[in-house]
Amino acid sequence: MWLTIFLNRELYLDQDGNYSCRYINLIDYVFSLRSMERIDLITTVEKGRGPLVLTVPPHVRIHALPIKPRKPTLGYRVRLGGSVIFSLIRCLRSRWMNRSQSVGLFGMVGANMLLACYFSFVKRKKFFFLLRGNRVATVAAGGTKGVFRKFKALRVWTYDRLLRFLIGRGSMIFTQGAGLLELYGSIPGARIIPLNAMISTTTLAGEEKIQRRLEEPVRKLLFVGRLAPEKGLFFLLDGFSGLLEKQPGLELHLVGDGPLKEELEERARSPELLGKVFFHGFVPHGENLFDYFDQCQVFVMSSYTEGLPRVIVEAMARGVPVVATRVGGIPHLIRNGENGLLYEPDDKPEFCSALLGLLDNSKTRTDIIIAGYDSAKEMTFEKRGQVMLEHLNN
Repeated sequence: MWLTIFLNRELYLDQDGNYSCRYINLIDYVFSLRSMERIDLITTVEKGRGPLVLTVPPHVRIHALPIKPRKPTLGYRVRLGGSVIFSLIRCLRSRWMNRSQSVGLFGMVGANMLLACYFSFVKRKKFFFLLRGNRVATVAAGGTKGVFRKFKALRVWTYDRLLRFLIGRGSMIFTQGAGLLELYGSIPGARIIPLNAMISTTTLAGEEKIQRRLEEPVRKLLFVGRLAPEKGLFFLLDGFSGLLEKQPGLELHLVGDGPLKEELEERARSPELLGKVFFHGFVPHGENLFDYFDQCQVFVMSSYTEGLPRVIVEAMARGVPVVATRVGGIPHLIRNGENGLLYEPDDKPEFCSALLGLLDNSKTRTDIIIAGYDSAKEMTFEKRGQVMLEHLNN
């Protein structure tokens, strides 16, 4: 099968011809579809090197679109828009596009929604969406103050209405988790397929390391993600301060960057948190990031909205028990009390109770680590890599 995918994330190309990116998202899942005869990936490519190096399989071809300038002027934007349109038309009329049996649209963005209409009404070509989570809920969690946020909310609402219409016409959606299944599953004729493919087998820590983790004393809590409003990090700091009243020896480590970094650092300098909260900035996906998992004993997540966070499965794969909010696709990953613990957003007593249950009961922690590791082994690309292909063939 030949497959074409329009990607809404820019890639980087260095002088040695190596590709890299900043956010890996579902790119690695697409690369794992090695039974495909050919995959054409259409995206913007910028000169340079991103933090995440990509190993491009032989059956994948990357086609570059014009990139956005760092400091655009109005004239440059006009010329860039014309260049992008010309490049897209050239791609749509290419031989490999005509040979492609299906087209994937990565992300609910304006260009992909227009392409979906083109393939649905003009070209009459089979296409599908690759979506990570509920973007409407993500935008709502960020608030609607200011002209920019209101415009963004209106734009995403428009995309949502159009997507519902296309789903009703038979458009297929592949997604990480069941959040979109709950959102759009009631639409007549909806075809929404959770992939649940999160990690490579190389992420798994191994049985020996898992056994050693069972004996580690709990001293460090870990958060990995974007420092943004929807992540509920001010609540996390508040909940952690309450936890310190009963467990003063704990530390909280935050790995990631984002718009709230300075405000969170200021909050962490308060007397009750001083010297207990550590910020490590953005760490590229790979061994350096896994080192943080290996050095910490509990993974915490306080999000108000999520799709199906890969980072939860990565924590399980490294033998780190997870305590997370009961939102989005997280309950489809975590069976409360079995392979992790769940609590309601902003519920400080439940948050502290869940963590104290791990700290005070070694058997509970042991059972959750083992069950979490077993769950992670079932969500590898190697296990789930054929799901998309089977649905496309059918």
